[in-house]
Amino acid sequence: MSVDDPQWPVMVLAQVGVDFEVLSPDELRVEVARVSECFGRAVG
Repeated sequence: MSVDDPQWPVMVLAQVGVDFEVLSPDELRVEVARVSECFGRAVG
């Protein structure tokens, strides 16, 4: 997948509903961590 903004692939990964590991790029790793923290706060 080739995109300029890591938000789109993060949304796709979240919808798939399977475990995954982000190896690269760093921008995607940062965005996945940010979204993970946000979702974590949402459920307390």
